[in-house]
Amino acid sequence: MSHTFACFFISGLCWSTGVKTGKHMRRPPFQWWKRPGSLIPALMGLGTLAVWGIVTQPVLVRSPKQVVMRVDPGRLEVHVRMLSDTLVPRDEGHPGNLGRAAGYIRGQFQAAGARITEQAYQVNGGTYRNVIARFGPETGELIVVGAHYDACGELPAADDNASGVAGLLELAFLLKDHQPLSLPLELVAYTLEEPVWSKNSAELQVTGSAPIAANGTNPPSGG
Repeated sequence: MSHTFACFFISGLCWSTGVKTGKHMRRPPFQWWKRPGSLIPALMGLGTLAVWGIVTQPVLVRSPKQVVMRVDPGRLEVHVRMLSDTLVPRDEGHPGNLGRAAGYIRGQFQAAGARITEQAYQVNGGTYRNVIARFGPETGELIVVGAHYDACGELPAADDNASGVAGLLELAFLLKDHQPLSLPLELVAYTLEEPVWSKNSAELQVTGSAPIAANGTNPPSGG
């Protein structure tokens, strides 16, 4: 279609000015200002070409503003190494390391400007905690994104799930630079997600993500 419009415009202009563009054109040149009506084909072509350009060319259309969020690979690596190299083992048999991991996560959430709360619960005489970072308004439909920071046995658990926690922490820093949010958002770092508890045990009701799923921010106590 653009080719048709361009040819129409050029042909009209050549015809109005008397330029010889082909062997079928026999009109001699003339002074166009003495016959203004001869410019009509050229003006029609020019107008058609202008309309086509406005309608079809994307450079003339203002696109909506897009938010660019840049992930920091170096920061992700720091988080993974801290959890999988330094704070190991992170299983239920090492509550001290789990506590230190929770403290590290809390510190990173605070650095990202989040509002911090914790869900503490007791299992077999030990105290464990989920760390919650909240962004956005206090009211509205709540969005929850979570990752567990404990490990299965005495493994480094870089993939399951230090990497997930690193992503959670990086998301917190991205949210820091992109406020305000229209809905409340909670980033939750869970603990004791890995142990294979009996389905009939009381621990199942209070560990890992169960407190959030069942009771929001007010988990029950288990013994």
